[in-house]
Amino acid sequence: MRNPLLIVTVGLMLALPCAAQAQSDSIPFSAAIPLAGSSHSWAILSADFDGNGLPDIIAGDKLDGGFYLFTDTGNGYFATTVHTDGPQAYCMAAADFDSSGSIDLAVASFTDITIFLNDGTGTLTQGDTYPLDTAQKAGAAPYLMLAVDFNKDGKPDLVTVNYNMGKVSVFINRGSGQFEDVKLYTVGNGPHCICAADFDKDGNIDLASSDFYGPTVSILRGNGDGTFHPRTFFSASSNPTCVATADFDRDGYPDLVVGIFGSLNTVDIYKNDSLGHFRKIQEFTVDAQPRFFLVDDFDGDHLVDIAVTCMTNSILCVLKGKGDGTFGAAAKYQAGNWLAGICGGDFDHNGYPDLVTANYSGDINLFMNLIPPAAVDGPSGYDAIPVAYRLDQNHPNPFNPATTISYALPRQSHVRISVYNILGQEVKVLGDIDHAAGSYTVSWDGRDGAGAAVASGIYLYRITADDFTETKKMILMK
Repeated sequence: MRNPLLIVTVGLMLALPCAAQAQSDSIPFSAAIPLAGSSHSWAILSADFDGNGLPDIIAGDKLDGGFYLFTDTGNGYFATTVHTDGPQAYCMAAADFDSSGSIDLAVASFTDITIFLNDGTGTLTQGDTYPLDTAQKAGAAPYLMLAVDFNKDGKPDLVTVNYNMGKVSVFINRGSGQFEDVKLYTVGNGPHCICAADFDKDGNIDLASSDFYGPTVSILRGNGDGTFHPRTFFSASSNPTCVATADFDRDGYPDLVVGIFGSLNTVDIYKNDSLGHFRKIQEFTVDAQPRFFLVDDFDGDHLVDIAVTCMTNSILCVLKGKGDGTFGAAAKYQAGNWLAGICGGDFDHNGYPDLVTANYSGDINLFMNLIPPAAVDGPSGYDAIPVAYRLDQNHPNPFNPATTISYALPRQSHVRISVYNILGQEVKVLGDIDHAAGSYTVSWDGRDGAGAAVASGIYLYRITADDFTETKKMILMK
């Protein structure tokens, strides 16, 4: 067993040359910067665990168990890398599971999900464990986990895709960091990855899985109450390993990107026909087997880009989106050995997402985004539609008597924003409305739903929009 506390200080070198593989029409990232202090990392994610407004990194240990927290100090460094004992980390998800205003962690092992609750400072304490399969005959082998509000109650639920079972496991959040028993839904044979979106625009969150031995992509259409219709599917190229979703062509409907493992080694783009049916419109060849995707706007042009880890040759590929569902040639960056998971965050605070990859046989790698601040405008004649949901910190904070909350929607969504007291009781609904894609603000004047002034103290505000839920803290100081 490892020591429960391991402290390492890691400096980020921000003035770095762009890696030689980047092309002139691509998004420039630095060469890989090793972040020492982790081991056997397979899953990786980024979130603000210590509540300082900066993105931290957690890397899960798939062999020896537990996870490593790299805290962002805000001055270009990650410090106090803490190892927490726990199960072998096949995959992880982060969200505010207990409605405390702090980001918690779910870790999936070969057979179970374990919840780690955050005390608000980044200290994560092990809580309840839930089996991925109530039969518990053989390990489920979960390869990816998501935190999504499936039943529209404002609390993030969990779903894993399980390679050995050919099923997904859904856990509905009961509140206080506790979940209902697992519900299982059949997908294809050997599913590797999963993604979530409202594919058919009926207001309910659906799921798509990449079924390695199908070779298919399965669709589970949500009912809006945490349950799903039986599987439908479409055929994919040989051995699909990974799948992700975003509106690549800006038509208001979430599309799919599918990674093809084996002899083809391609990244395939599937367009949504607006009814939740998909057809392939473009195919890209990458150097080796694609394993995990991250989709985001990496260069600030308001178009969705794609980053994909290629396992066997340890190459990170980044594809620049053109806004019509097609992409430029891949820029390629050498990463560590046995490349696996990927996440992003603005770690140098210049306004552009950086990338972090998990490497099973070595340190995690950081790739700094080298685009100068304010260097990119959107395409001509195109309004700045956000590419991801976002809830910003209120300002001013602390405040008296009023504060403003900003949020962003990448597509038309029904939005509910509410204020809660520290006991989790709803104080006031600030908005419950349908919005088009765009950026919005709402104000709170420190009064409850009846118009009475509330007392000084800590309050929580929460947004729920389609599959996105996030909670932040604010302080009313009179």
